[in-house]
Amino acid sequence: MEKALKYGIIIVIIFFLAIFLLGFFFGFMDSMNQVQ
Repeated sequence: MEKALKYGIIIVIIFFLAIFLLGFFFGFMDSMNQVQ
């Protein structure tokens, strides 16, 4: 039971990190396009 909870927390953290990195990446691309 504890192992499943630990993996669930890890999956949630990775999920939020992926969303954050994607948002940061697309925001960076948008800012680069505006500069040119």
